[in-house]
Formats: sequence, C-alpha cells, structure tokens
Amino acid sequence: MNIADTKKQFGDRWQPLSFRFIGITVLSSFLSFALRDAGVLPYLVTYPLVFSIALIIDYWIPPRPAVTFGFALTRILAFLFLSIFSLWIGPKLLVHWLWSPFAYGLPVWISVMLIFSLRPGGPGQTRFPLWKRTIISTIAAVIFGLVGFFTHS
Repeated sequence: MNIADTKKQFGDRWQPLSFRFIGITVLSSFLSFALRDAGVLPYLVTYPLVFSIALIIDYWIPPRPAVTFGFALTRILAFLFLSIFSLWIGPKLLVHWLWSPFAYGLPVWISVMLIFSLRPGGPGQTRFPLWKRTIISTIAAVIFGLVGFFTHS
C-alpha cells in the first residue's frame, strides 16, 4: 500500500467537515453542557475532556488511522492539556496582572502556536508555514480575548 492509497483510505476520517468529526463535536457539546449543568466542571473544561475521550474511543472504530495509538494519544492529550490551560487555567491566573483581553488571548495564542508546531499526523499532511500559523493564532487569540473582555466580571 503506497501513500496515495493510505491517504485515500484514511484521509477524510477527522477532517473538519466529515460526518464522524461533526458527530463527535455535537455529542461532545451535549455531554459537556450536561456535565456543566450538573455542576461537575465548567464548560471550558468539560468540552475538551469529553472531546478527547471521544477521539480516543473513535480511534478504535474501523477504519483505524494510519498513525499508531501512542502517536494519536500523545496528540489528543496535548490538545486536552493545551485547551484546558489556554481556555480556563491561563486566563484565571493572568487576569489579575493583565488587561482581560490579553489575559484571555495570550494563552490561546501560545496554545494554538504550540498545537500547530506538532508534527503532522497523517500521510500527505504538511505543516503550515509560520506566517499562516501566526495569523490563525492571532485571530483565535483576538476572538477569545474579546469574549473574555465582554464576559469577565
């Protein structure tokens, strides 16, 4: 099996508009809202946690991706910890010392840059150039910084 065959077999599994990815996203949202309403944890913690557990379960449903479970688990855990840090812990720590848009946006900017710096996960995937990573990270940081500014009490 060559790279083209592998990409054809596994290429659209976790693409943003695939049925599986949309299903995992919707299911994670519902479960996260239910856990938040039950008073377990805030939504910004439960969503990455539930989403990561769903991705780990989804790994074992055929067809399995071309990457090893250890590699997939490392990427999923990196996403989990960076998401929780950038969306919840980081802003809570920084809001006392920085203006709230920066306190909410800086951890997101750092986390998105770190996520983009991970090596590509599948065959045929390439890394974004630095200027694209910087633009995407800045847009995410500005959006979350503004949300934090308007929702911070």
